[in-house]
Amino acid sequence: MARVPTDGINGDLGPLGDRLATIGDLHSAASVLAWDRQTYMPQGGVTGRAEQLATLARVAHEMLVSPETGRLLAEARQREPGSDEAAFLRLARRERDRAVRLPSRLVAETSRATALAEQAWISARENSDWSPFAPLLERVLDLKKEEASYLDFEHPYDAMLDRYDPGATTRRLRTMFDELKAGIPPLVRDVSARIDEDHAAPLKGGFNEKRQERFGREIISRFGYDWSRGRQDRAVHPFCINFGSPDDVRLTTRFDQMRLSVGLFATCHEAGHALYEHRA
Repeated sequence: MARVPTDGINGDLGPLGDRLATIGDLHSAASVLAWDRQTYMPQGGVTGRAEQLATLARVAHEMLVSPETGRLLAEARQREPGSDEAAFLRLARRERDRAVRLPSRLVAETSRATALAEQAWISARENSDWSPFAPLLERVLDLKKEEASYLDFEHPYDAMLDRYDPGATTRRLRTMFDELKAGIPPLVRDVSARIDEDHAAPLKGGFNEKRQERFGREIISRFGYDWSRGRQDRAVHPFCINFGSPDDVRLTTRFDQMRLSVGLFATCHEAGHALYEHRA
């Protein structure tokens, strides 16, 4: 549940607005902890951080599914169709309807397991050793399957799609991917047959990381990324994150001294997300 945008939705929501804002603040606090875990936190702190994230996830979930939240949502008066408040209430009801199907125990355990699994993935990637990561990944998949079973969609993956792309289904994706598979390979073969030189050669070689970083910062500054409301750090897997406000939107990237494209393209990609979040 996102924090209530108090500038766009006035105090007309009363106690409901306060309650949803508190839930949003819990999620924002968890986002800060997650960002720190992926950027600066020492590796030894991952177990404790996983517990902290699990606690915040559980408390936020319990507040959202509580009878009090349900009562306030049920009693909320109709808002003008198309207004920000009407859209927010529609989203809040949808989020709660999904959440009430899930036990708090599962929500907390999923948060804990994903935090532990991601750190294991980083180590596995660095050491080219799959074995430590495999059981943790299996645990995450088991938890997601359990989540899907509570949500009762036609296909288990539909439950995951619905969280981020409401209305999307596995059936629709299969149709789309079949169309892509029919068109892309012939295109790739045709383009490959016409290339007589390596056009990516200028992006390969030796590139100082500090200079790469300065170059990327200059480019996304020209895009319009607002450094007074964001920052850039390094992470094994680049990402963009906000903490419940368009005034603190951060991005991360990683660099490869032999390939300029790795850091440059990641920086540009995540900046695209950030520009959207700044204007949300």
